[in-house]
Amino acid sequence: MNIVVITGSPRKNGNSFAMTAAFVRRAEELGHTIRRFDAAFLKIGGCRACETCYKTGKACSFDDDFNAIASAILEADVVVYTMSVYWYSIP
Repeated sequence: MNIVVITGSPRKNGNSFAMTAAFVRRAEELGHTIRRFDAAFLKIGGCRACETCYKTGKACSFDDDFNAIASAILEADVVVYTMSVYWYSIP
């Protein structure tokens, strides 16, 4: 399987990264292909509702790191999100 993993935690030595590393290691041992994106360290802007994505088919007209993530998601069989839980909500 082609698996995309997207982390949400900014703590490289935290529990979320440890959990993600364990998942990635085991998935690779089982022969899966992993593409990992650490979202907290990427340049990703929020949606600006310009609707260019609908008109052009490109993920976003503002060229940030989301475009690489979007194309990876489209090619993936599975998408895994790992993140910390802060006050019973996700970051």
